[in-house]
Amino acid sequence: MAALRAHPKVYWIWNHRRWCLENTPRGPVSVVESESFGWKKANWDKELFVVEKMLDADPRNFHAWDYRRYVIASMPVPRPEKSELAYTSRKIEANISNFSAWHQRSKVLTSLLYLETDPGEDKDLVESEITAIQELLDEQPDSKCMFFIFNWYRIAIDVQLPRVYGVHRVL
Repeated sequence: MAALRAHPKVYWIWNHRRWCLENTPRGPVSVVESESFGWKKANWDKELFVVEKMLDADPRNFHAWDYRRYVIASMPVPRPEKSELAYTSRKIEANISNFSAWHQRSKVLTSLLYLETDPGEDKDLVESEITAIQELLDEQPDSKCMFFIFNWYRIAIDVQLPRVYGVHRVL
């Protein structure tokens, strides 16, 4: 942990942590399988806590964001993607031009739009995101970040609109 704190943007440290997680033993042998599973889950939860602390220290550390994506995707008990949406919202509210948080949000939104089975939920999600982006563009019309985000939304959401609305609509 000391090496990570001292050098939070060194690939090999993050890669070593990944290797450690991938090679974590099953845990103490127990007659009850859920107890062994709980040990493994606790390790992954702790790792998510560590990466959150690293992102609190440097919210734009793309190495930490990449590692966070790995941890979340590999956790033994999947987290709801909407909780990650809430996490990115908090990071973006703290700093609207945090490209790393926006990138993470784009990954989560893309996943949600492709995985949701209820077009009504998708429509609500799309509408709320469009409204939020429009408000942010009004607040910060000179922000480069907002124009990058706007373009991503225009492209990514338009791809899903035929399924969500039954028509093609441009932002």
